[in-house]
Formats: sequence, C-alpha cells, structure tokens
Amino acid sequence: MQLKAVLGHPADNPANITSGTAKAADRRRTERRALRLSAAANSHSADGLPVFVLDISRGGLLLEAEPGALAVDERVDISLPDQEVVTGRIAWQSDRFFGCEFTTTISPAAVDAALLKGEPFSTG
Repeated sequence: MQLKAVLGHPADNPANITSGTAKAADRRRTERRALRLSAAANSHSADGLPVFVLDISRGGLLLEAEPGALAVDERVDISLPDQEVVTGRIAWQSDRFFGCEFTTTISPAAVDAALLKGEPFSTG
C-alpha cells in the first residue's frame, strides 16, 4: 500500500523537522539523508502501519505517520529494501513525525538501498 501526502505549511515541512535544533544535530552520530520512501511499521499497537521514511542514517530514521499512531519508547520493526527487518524505538514524536533510533546500526549498503528505492526529496 502506498500512502501519498502533501505537506503544505512551511512549519510542517519535514526538512524543518529533520534539521531540528543545533542540540539535536550535535547528538546525531551519523549523517542523515533525505528521501521519501513508503514503508510499513509493526509495533505492539499497530501492525502493518503505513508510514513514510523521510530521512535515514545508519542509526535511525524519521517517520511520518498518523498522529498518535506510535508512542515514545515504543519498539517498532520496519522493513527496508535490502534489509530484512530493522528494529528501533521511537525516541521522540511531534504531531505526525516520529524519530526512530535503531537498536543496531544498519550498513551503508542498507542506507544506499533505501535511497535508491525512495523518491528524491529536496530540502531547498
């Protein structure tokens, strides 16, 4: 299932969420890459939840889903291209955006595969 969404308000722009504050950027251990990739998330509260991956790094990703669909500290499994299942936890939530930290870093090849499968995303 592919979910289509249009982000119309500048405050809701995922690039603004991805950029975050300087403090958030300092905490990141690996470079994040912007994309738009349809995926499904499985958790104890939702099975096969349609989500968009809006950015990805070896250590985590930014998800877009229905507000309240996932909760902070909730464990989530996400299927990515060339990666069976990636497990992480929801580290933060703001409206329909969810920051997910992987329990184990993924390979650079898995990041590249997600970028190849996703739609290009411009932050400018």
